[in-house]
Amino acid sequence: MINGGVYLLDRVSFLEHVPPAGAFSLETDFFAGNAARLNYQGLLLDVYFIDIGVPDDYRRAQHEFADFRY
Repeated sequence: MINGGVYLLDRVSFLEHVPPAGAFSLETDFFAGNAARLNYQGLLLDVYFIDIGVPDDYRRAQHEFADFRY
C-alpha cells in the first residue's frame, strides 16, 4: 500500500506542532506523535499508481501520460 492521500488540517492547530526552524517530517513528527487524538480516515483502492519520485518511473510516466487530456 502507498499513501497518496490528501490531508485536511486546521492550519492554526497544525502549526502549533511545527518547530519554527529545522527539519520537520509530517509523517513522524506530526502524524505519529498525534495519532491518539487525530481522526484518521482512509480508503483502500485497487487502481493504477506510478511513483514519480523514482527517476525511472518518472521517465515512464512522461511517456505514459504524454497524450493525456484533461
